[in-house]
Amino acid sequence: MEFGRQNDILIAHDNAYSENTYDGYRSPSILQVDGAAEVAVEFFSLSKAFNMTGWRLGFVVGHPAAVSAVKTVKDNIDNGSLRSLQFAGAQALSMAEEITPAINAVYEKRRDVVVDALAE
Repeated sequence: MEFGRQNDILIAHDNAYSENTYDGYRSPSILQVDGAAEVAVEFFSLSKAFNMTGWRLGFVVGHPAAVSAVKTVKDNIDNGSLRSLQFAGAQALSMAEEITPAINAVYEKRRDVVVDALAE
C-alpha cells in the first residue's frame, strides 16, 4: 500500500477467483492489508465463483472516491445488467456458503485429474 501512497496511484486488485480455492486455502482480499482502503479497490465477478459467465455481473469495493468514479464511468458506457440477472446475482451471493463448495468440488476434482496426469 505504501507504493500507492508514495506514487499517488490507485491500486486495483482483480479478485475474480477469490472464492475458487482448494485444500482449505482462503484467498485474501487486498482490503485486508492495513491502509489498503486509502489507496485500493477490489473487483469481484460472479462469473467465476457462481458459474455466471456471460452474465456480466460483479462489483467493486474499496476507496469511496474510486468506487464513485467507477460508477460514473459505468453509468456513461452501458445500461447496466438486466434487472432479473441482478436479482439472480443477489440470490447467489446470499447463498454463497451453500453454492461455492459444490462448484469448487467440481473444479478441485478436475484439477486433481490434471495434476495426476501430469505426474505420470
